Amino acid sequence: MLTAAWFILILVLLFTKEGHDFLRDMFD
Repeated sequence: MLTAAWFILILVLLFTKEGHDFLRDMFD
């Protein structure tokens, strides 16, 4: 259940510009 919550959170981040920029900076 926790994994599903993280998965949904990541999807939300990926589909928002702010989240996408955050992930790009974090994994760059």
